[in-house]
Amino acid sequence: LEKLVETLGRERETREVAEEARRASEHQRRREQQFATVTAHELRTPVAGLLGSLVTLERLRAPDQLPPPAQELLAASTRQARRLARLVEDFAVVAKDSDSGILVNPTRVEVDRVVEAVVAELDQQSAARVRVTGAPGLRAWADQDRLAQVLANLVRNALQYSPPESPVEVAAGPGPVPDTVQIAVDDRGPGIPPERLPQLFDRFGDRPPSQTGGLGVGLWIVRELLTAMHGDVRVERNADGGASLRVTVPAAAGD
Repeated sequence: LEKLVETLGRERETREVAEEARRASEHQRRREQQFATVTAHELRTPVAGLLGSLVTLERLRAPDQLPPPAQELLAASTRQARRLARLVEDFAVVAKDSDSGILVNPTRVEVDRVVEAVVAELDQQSAARVRVTGAPGLRAWADQDRLAQVLANLVRNALQYSPPESPVEVAAGPGPVPDTVQIAVDDRGPGIPPERLPQLFDRFGDRPPSQTGGLGVGLWIVRELLTAMHGDVRVERNADGGASLRVTVPAAAGD
């Protein structure tokens, strides 16, 4: 009888600990969601103002008013402001406790041009670390800006979590199943621990203690964007021990 009472007591303690952990996790999730909601709200107005000012400046300037380098800087600033505006809207989606998805506009996309554009937006030192290989003429059926957003997220993560001088490889080619395109981003970092894989693409995925800052929503947005484009993303360990994230999207019809 004493052993039975002791066993029941341990089971009760275990349940209480599990319930306390569940409540703490739910409390943390709600705090992160509240932060995301407030952040999206506060950023929306200044970002919209910035984008509006840049667009107006582009429309008002005469073609010969700015030297070519300044024109390129203005165009690049406008592109980045548009992407920032979309990121704010995506952040608002992250904050919602609903199943509403992210909007995409699929078109015929030249994959090599998207990859080139992503690398071109990096700083010089980071761009020098990226090695690109791909099949010429590879075309996907995807939202060009959203696909660039996905790849930029994965490439920047790979650069951040791998040794400073190590290369990051981006390889594009036919997908593992017919009528698909695959883009792989490989790094030579420490890899992703198996215990983290189930939460890797969660909305507020768990982060290791050494990783500070941010809400961990980048990979969740990657997954949501690819789902909206009828694509997929998976992660595995590569031959160098680092992470290999493989993006699959539909191929453009006729390719």
